[in-house]
Amino acid sequence: MLMIRSIVRPEKVDNVLAALMEAGFPGVTKMSVVGRGKQCGIKIGEITYDEIPKEMLLTAVKDQDKDFVIKTIIDAARTGEKGAYGDGKIFVVPVMESYTISSGSDRRNISDSGENSIRKPNIAVASMEGVLVNQHLGEADRLLVYGRDSGIVSLLDSRPTPPAGTGLNRWDDLADSIKDCGALLVSGIGEKPRQVLSAKGIDIFEIEGLIEDAVSAVYEGKPLHHRIKHHLNSCGEGCSGGGTGCG
Repeated sequence: MLMIRSIVRPEKVDNVLAALMEAGFPGVTKMSVVGRGKQCGIKIGEITYDEIPKEMLLTAVKDQDKDFVIKTIIDAARTGEKGAYGDGKIFVVPVMESYTISSGSDRRNISDSGENSIRKPNIAVASMEGVLVNQHLGEADRLLVYGRDSGIVSLLDSRPTPPAGTGLNRWDDLADSIKDCGALLVSGIGEKPRQVLSAKGIDIFEIEGLIEDAVSAVYEGKPLHHRIKHHLNSCGEGCSGGGTGCG
């Protein structure tokens, strides 16, 4: 099973939803997001808008339906016949587990091939929308946990972080909650939480970029130099904290 994440223009979202419904894929999660692509936003007159409103749609499909669903989304979301800058982006990621809340039933290691997987060390990520590594640890109310199965990276879990206001105990509790993770990817982190988590054997990567690219690079031992933030803030400058380690 796969999760298709589509980021489209707000004025196109109803077209996409209608097209998916007609194609037989009514199950969709929708959320409003902001962001920018390689054009770094748009400039109107003397004003530059570097955060453009978009809509993100999450659709779970079987592997064999992927190409059909992607084409359906593209045809409905594209501007004109050839498309235009700002029409959006589509990301496809594997789904390892799925749970039905009402019944409690689950499907683990979801794979259309039925192949069993061997769990490997996991990676925790701080992200605002689930696509990019772009959140300071002190601002994160949850961490996304990724794993790798047969060389394929997939989202395993979303875990709440301990509440602020408990000092260093907050980071001890956080370390315990992600003790199955060998690495943590964040866009910013204070010195105190860095020390606590590092002492627990969790490697810290202070980077920005696509989650899938960064997680895959960590698993494969590839350098992350091009993703490392070049203008790092001091603790208290990159978040709403007071500079005391986001406790």
